Amino acid sequence: MQALWQFEPEPTPGASCGAIGSRCDKLNTLAFRGTLSLPWNENFAVGRLDHDFGSKWHLSATYHYYNLQRATASQVDIGGFFPGDKLGVPTSIHKRPQQPSYYTVGLTTNITSNLTNDFHYSYLRNYWARYFTGGQGLGGPGVSQQPQLAGLGGALQPQGETSGSFAGPLQPEYTKRPHQILDGQDNLIRDDLSWIKGTHFLQFGGTYQHNFNWHLRTDNGGSVNNEIVYDLASGGGTNGNNVGSGVDMTGFVPGAISAAGGNTLKNWYREYAIALGIPSLTQVAYTRTAPNLAVQPVGAPVFDQSTIPFYNLYFSDSWRMKPTFTLTYGLGWTLEMPPNEKNGKQIVMVGPDNKPISTETYLKARENAALAGQVYNPDIGFSLVHNVAGHPKYPYNPYYKSFSPRVAAAWNPNFDSGLLGDLFGLRKTVIRGGYSILYGRLNGVALLLTTASEHGSHSACTVLQPAQEWNLFFWSDLDSKQRLPHRAYSRWLGWPGGAVNASSP
Repeated sequence: MQALWQFEPEPTPGASCGAIGSRCDKLNTLAFRGTLSLPWNENFAVGRLDHDFGSKWHLSATYHYYNLQRATASQVDIGGFFPGDKLGVPTSIHKRPQQPSYYTVGLTTNITSNLTNDFHYSYLRNYWARYFTGGQGLGGPGVSQQPQLAGLGGALQPQGETSGSFAGPLQPEYTKRPHQILDGQDNLIRDDLSWIKGTHFLQFGGTYQHNFNWHLRTDNGGSVNNEIVYDLASGGGTNGNNVGSGVDMTGFVPGAISAAGGNTLKNWYREYAIALGIPSLTQVAYTRTAPNLAVQPVGAPVFDQSTIPFYNLYFSDSWRMKPTFTLTYGLGWTLEMPPNEKNGKQIVMVGPDNKPISTETYLKARENAALAGQVYNPDIGFSLVHNVAGHPKYPYNPYYKSFSPRVAAAWNPNFDSGLLGDLFGLRKTVIRGGYSILYGRLNGVALLLTTASEHGSHSACTVLQPAQEWNLFFWSDLDSKQRLPHRAYSRWLGWPGGAVNASSP
């Protein structure tokens, strides 16, 4: 702790403690305030090309370029930890670049005077990231933020994880996913045919889109990261105290503090633990990989590389039945396939029979059991998709019934006298109405980011208080024949710097 405190800048006279509130007594705990520079560099460019190949062929092409480089306040070095940083000068060490690009090519062909075809191709590159730089410029993903101090197995976090209450000179920032990348590459082909035939305007078309998404992250979707951290006085102790209840403090608690009790005693335990470096919580997330969920070294990220095909077909007719009345009708069909991860690193919730659990069926079974005065609580596990009974290709079945009917009408009344004439006028009003069923595409967060944070791809290990038990929470399968139920397993672990044998859960 002495090594850590040497990176603490001098407090700012009269500064408010902000979110720390009552924890700041202005004697033992004081506030530091400083000005943080958050540079924002943005570049944007657009190019377009149009060319006619004779009177019937028109080509157009575009290119969109965008590059945003920005620093954030998610992680700030105020202690001069890293090269180029200075003690007492806040420096951002967390970047969030965004670098999308977009190409399009279109070819319009006037086949006849009443028949036109439009062909389009586009490529979208959607790249964004958030990562810790550690004072190394664009050091980027893979730059370890551990150890925080030489000789320790992990980083010290005085007073917990969140930036609003953190008391150290450098916050590892586990609650805001310091490393996360999404690299999306989408190819789209679309063709539309328009045909004017008498009083009908007919349209036919189809779309095929091939989405490839590479997603990487270092956390388990919660507050546990893939590198070891020691929380000091973060809360959660037994006997109602924040920290220290795992240590015999007899004879060390001042009489006035003991007499005051309540929050005063809890705060004293907390400050004592912070000053001496007594951990209240030690945690790390071990990542696993397919096909056998082998445990990766500490610091290895979890990632998935998924392909998502999308198909769409449609037909539409705008029929001018009368000069004042037009009927439009059509039918569309959409199919978005489930994501297919390159190495099968997708997690499926299964029952004791190793078959996927249907939420509707599960809840109905619980309801029926409750009405009969019984309990329905089967073991629940999580298996890799290819280890599920039947070895399916996808984590859920495709839905092939996304038919989208559409009907609409437009009426242009031509009353030239009377009450209706005064109300609607002579072709001055259009009354429209319609009905349709639409099927949208799923958000990429549900398709990719969620699956990368499921149980099985991580083993989140948590040590609760010194010299006590630690809990290894994991829900995963080792192969198609061995599935672990949805439970927590415990064993003793020394602290700090103790090793976890996570290869044999």
